[in-house]
Amino acid sequence: MVQKPETGFRIEIVGVREKTLGSELHKGDIGKEGVVVDWVDKEDCEVWLPVIILYDIKGTVCHGDRVWWKRI
Repeated sequence: MVQKPETGFRIEIVGVREKTLGSELHKGDIGKEGVVVDWVDKEDCEVWLPVIILYDIKGTVCHGDRVWWKRI
């Protein structure tokens, strides 16, 4: 189990890109558009970021490939 770090800020997912694992596509692995999450590790916003880790408002870890987001 991964503990939620104390540093981070809240973001809203404004677009989701399909995650690729081998030849399979896993849509929705990193959340849905409009979902608010806590995000840790990077300071840049509104960019495509590879291999990110998102924490939802309950502290659940959600692994993702790429996501389009904005800081709130």
